[in-house]
Amino acid sequence: MIPRRAFHFLWVLFCLGASTVAHAGQNLLITSERLSDGRIVLKKSGKPFIIQGANFPSEKTMEAFVEAGGNAIRTYNREIERFMPAIKKHQLAVLLGLHLKRERQGFNYRDQVAVNAQFEEIRAKVRRYKHEPEVMMWAIGNEAELLAKDTEPLWREINRIAIMIREEDPTRPILTVMAGSTEKNVRDVIEFCPAIDLLGINSYGSAKEWPNKIKEYGWNKSYILTEFGSQGFWGGPFCAKITSWGAPIEATSTEKGELYLKTWQEAVIDQPQTSLGAFAFIWQHKQERTHTWFSMFTPEGERTAAVDALQLAWTGKPPALPAPRIDAFSCTREPAIFSVGEMLEIKLSWHCERPLTWHVEIREEQRDPSVGGDPERPSMIIDPVLWEKTDDGFQVQVPNLAGNYRVFLTLRTADGTAALANVPFQVR
Repeated sequence: MIPRRAFHFLWVLFCLGASTVAHAGQNLLITSERLSDGRIVLKKSGKPFIIQGANFPSEKTMEAFVEAGGNAIRTYNREIERFMPAIKKHQLAVLLGLHLKRERQGFNYRDQVAVNAQFEEIRAKVRRYKHEPEVMMWAIGNEAELLAKDTEPLWREINRIAIMIREEDPTRPILTVMAGSTEKNVRDVIEFCPAIDLLGINSYGSAKEWPNKIKEYGWNKSYILTEFGSQGFWGGPFCAKITSWGAPIEATSTEKGELYLKTWQEAVIDQPQTSLGAFAFIWQHKQERTHTWFSMFTPEGERTAAVDALQLAWTGKPPALPAPRIDAFSCTREPAIFSVGEMLEIKLSWHCERPLTWHVEIREEQRDPSVGGDPERPSMIIDPVLWEKTDDGFQVQVPNLAGNYRVFLTLRTADGTAALANVPFQVR
């Protein structure tokens, strides 16, 4: 006969074990089904589920995300801790990121001691969050292969991590996230990462071609567009044009909104057999080349046309109070090269049915741009700036020092929306 105290102890262990299985494999907010051909189908309450997602919504922008029809957020690393209360409040699904260290930042995937230490850190994170019903999938790394010269050990380690996650959590899909969709990277994942269920692809600009290209490279399973937004500034097909002095030309917030909508259509709606949805970048503001390039909101929390575009895509209804629209924004001089003290004229056309306030500023061109979204210092603001409205736009006096600059315009409404535009120029 088992003593009463021992019996009580064994009963507690049994209950804990049963609870672990139930939470890890049942009552999930989003369930997944693996089809015979390897593709994944997501469901919520038994109905098909499409990821209408965002990267990094902030406390200021989370309510706007939910109002726009958002249903999932993607995390990269430790931010999951501060996001969990809002995730639970709004019943959002989570693509939970498991951070991988990068070769370009000094990590060596042939250093087995360091690799094993990272492996155990990831295991601990999986064990910590696998019981949360809002966790939809696991994402191993984010662009860890970017600028890496020795990628084979990286891909093999990603596969080893995926096998471990499957042992810890047999229920949820596992992906790894790549920068773009190059043939080499896709074929490497196919060869070295057979435990991966689907691809996460960060891609900016048009999505008209790459969803079909990855099929040509041999990937016939599902994918998620894990980042999308404005055209990239790094050069290449579908990226922003570059001035003669090397400054990328940024789209207006109105043009960006149109691109978000177009990309959603091409990468998600037009690919119903393989696309599980997409995560917009970035559902707040971020300094990356400029303070506006990928920002869907201003630092003050004002939403731009990109948010409006996705609300239309996700709910079928535009917002009652849309962001101002910029129909034209250009420097009247081409190329935009000036001498000290000259006036730079901007031709502007805009539309908004509510009163607007204007804010004009000049900033230095970014002198030390980051790589792969690494932290970056904001460009220096030139103060004071002398400007005035004209009949067809405004004019501003260029700085008194030679250099590369941008003039920024923000059109604001009192109800929390904004339109953004800038143009690079040079002073000689």
